Amino acid sequence: MDAEVGPALDALVARGDPTVRDVVAVWVQALSGQLRERSGRDFLRIVPQVLDMVNPIVRRGATVRASTQSGRTFALLDQCMAELPTPVRRERLVAYSLILTALFADRAALVESGDDIALDDDAFAAHALDVICGAVTAPSSVDTVR
Repeated sequence: MDAEVGPALDALVARGDPTVRDVVAVWVQALSGQLRERSGRDFLRIVPQVLDMVNPIVRRGATVRASTQSGRTFALLDQCMAELPTPVRRERLVAYSLILTALFADRAALVESGDDIALDDDAFAAHALDVICGAVTAPSSVDTVR
């Protein structure tokens, strides 16, 4: 994943001022590609299990070392949400990782099941992008001290 995501993140950074949607789109595109092969779908079903280790790190504000590009992604998303209090930003990063991995794990299981698929691959990717960005960029009603 890092080999695909890294250059895409490099391009966003070089362009300057990436948005939440820009950053999330990189991962949605990369994970969508994993849905095409059985081994990729197996990978997508396993990834949510890693979050038990990653999310506590994110909540503490420490650097995520599970993947170089995951760490860069969290840093970029954190910058995009700079107006939010730190605890809220950290929880939004956890929400991002939970939603992203759960959507793709579920999609992988659906593809493997052979059941009817309501959204084609492009529509699913667009839907995933919309849902994740909606969660990450939702207005916050949390009143907390930075």
